[in-house]
Amino acid sequence: FICIYCINKNIKKEEVLTLKKVISIFALILFLFSISLSQVHALNEPNNNFNMYIQNEKEAYELIQNTTQQLSGDYNGLCGRYTYDILVQLGILSSNSKSYNGKDWYPSYKNGSADNVLDKNWTYECFDTKNGIYDLLTKYDGTVYNVVLSMNSNNQYGHVFFINAIIDDKVYFTESYSTSEYKNQQKELIVSSLDRFMNSYLDQFNFIDGGAIHFYEKDFYKPIVTFNSNDKVSPDYVLKIANQQIKEIEIRTN
Repeated sequence: FICIYCINKNIKKEEVLTLKKVISIFALILFLFSISLSQVHALNEPNNNFNMYIQNEKEAYELIQNTTQQLSGDYNGLCGRYTYDILVQLGILSSNSKSYNGKDWYPSYKNGSADNVLDKNWTYECFDTKNGIYDLLTKYDGTVYNVVLSMNSNNQYGHVFFINAIIDDKVYFTESYSTSEYKNQQKELIVSSLDRFMNSYLDQFNFIDGGAIHFYEKDFYKPIVTFNSNDKVSPDYVLKIANQQIKEIEIRTN
């Protein structure tokens, strides 16, 4: 169509290039406009050099090794301190913060009284009770990172620990002590099914109240466009491809 139009109208080469650009951009606008807003969801798009956004057990093991090898000493009975040290190692908290007893983490963040100093790029949200884990997973389509689970377990201190990730109904975390449930050593990677974690492990602590504190980078969860269940692409990517195509037209034309 463009060629016929150009021959008939005797348009110059530079004008052909301009016309092609206009058509490409117009096609891109129509393409983006045709996408339903109901198809926009949240997707993790991490952008940093420290791989805390694991995808599988191998990456989880490497992350735990990189984190816990910086921690020395025995954390048995010091769950609050262990959780705090992990958060500092990951860069979520600054080192001039303080730790809490296990049961005090959640209410401190829930009511906004926590003295812990978050890195300027981080924020958090709270989900009540142990079932807050399910609410968190529902909100983020089944994949979450960097969760502190804090509970009152009807004793003086309660309990708290850090979950690196929950992906595909698998929970990746460590503990400040050796557990009989998972037969692990302290600071050692634990990979548990979500069902076992919720229905067996958390019940061991007699979870009375508390909840999940989800720490996340302020620009971490970004909107993307979902075409179907197996094909997700961001608008930025579409624009990038369109710009590449325009450049290719320019090269071929010249």
